[in-house]
Amino acid sequence: MPENNNHENSNFTRYIFEKAMEVFSLDETIEIILKDFPVRNSYDELMKAIERKVENNNEDTIDELKAKVINMLGVSQATVDNWKKGQADFSRDVAIKITFALQMSVDDANAFLTVSCGYNSFYMRDYKDFIYAFCLGNKDMGLDYACAKNIIDKHSALERPNPKPRIDEQQLGTPITQWLNVEQDKLSTVDELDDFLERHEDYFGSFRRRAHENFTAMYKYLKRGDLELDDERTFEYTDSEICKQILMEIDVNAYEGANTITDKVLKKIAERMLTANLDSFRVDMVKIMGQTPKGKGKNFIPQVNRKHLILIWMVMYGGKPNYADSPDDGEVDYEESKGYFEESMKKINGVLEKCGMPRLDPRTPFDWVMLNALAFCNLKRDTDDDAVDRINKVINALFKMGRDLD
Repeated sequence: MPENNNHENSNFTRYIFEKAMEVFSLDETIEIILKDFPVRNSYDELMKAIERKVENNNEDTIDELKAKVINMLGVSQATVDNWKKGQADFSRDVAIKITFALQMSVDDANAFLTVSCGYNSFYMRDYKDFIYAFCLGNKDMGLDYACAKNIIDKHSALERPNPKPRIDEQQLGTPITQWLNVEQDKLSTVDELDDFLERHEDYFGSFRRRAHENFTAMYKYLKRGDLELDDERTFEYTDSEICKQILMEIDVNAYEGANTITDKVLKKIAERMLTANLDSFRVDMVKIMGQTPKGKGKNFIPQVNRKHLILIWMVMYGGKPNYADSPDDGEVDYEESKGYFEESMKKINGVLEKCGMPRLDPRTPFDWVMLNALAFCNLKRDTDDDAVDRINKVINALFKMGRDLD
């Protein structure tokens, strides 16, 4: 099995994606999660990155380079101590600072963000990530983290919601993120970068309106229920019922050692999302469904959390495929089933792309669980469980294991 903390191992993405498609036993799934997505200590991951750097560059000792990196991060000793004790993790922004402090390549930086830290890799339609990646890829020009922040500040207008992104993939001839990656490689100066960002501003932005529209459309459908099957029903599901459905009906407090399992496992598996309590999630729903928060204008559009969007999509579309036209001889047509899975993955990635969000990435634990659930409901015919049922069982199994982790 590949060591997933080895950033030079290019096989990990393929390996973990294949595992998502083929591991359906609940025990094996939990084993994969615990082995390949271990709960990582931020300080340990930082030291591993420093040690790798020293191995390839003997100018500094480990202690000397560690001191330089901590100084560049501008954090207190108390913060470092908390990382060391496992009482805190560094944020994605701090992780990005570390990639600059250690002068990582873009590939190594992406591996560090995803595998070591559990965050998403650089996403080219996020103008900040586009700039970070450009600067890391042009270190010989002296583009450090401070330079990247200055360029970001210069283009802060791109921070605004992009109400109607004007993007024609047919004209580009390739998916936008791939096109942006290719075009970025052609840029050789900061002036060219500035010009590119200004000329293609419609390709960047938060895409907040589109994410909000997609989420609310699915949410409102869920509230109505399946009216085609119950035309006489006039009531709607309550917000509480919808929230419970999206949260897989998991009662965090019902399990012994809930805090332990939250800290030791789900914090990385669900990236601090699935363990949100129902009340706080309901508050998010109120904001998303159109009640303007205090201090915001009437045209304010709340930001839809990527994980919320993925989960509600799973509730809506993560059902079993229709095998009505398939031969009923007990044999599994793997290629046909694989086609259903690939179509599902294409659809959810399409929604995420259109909302300016990263596609599902098997290297991050939350996304891996989602991919595994899609593969389970599409490739495994001898069960009636859909994707949400699968996610529910995986998360419940992880919670119950919390007692063994005390």
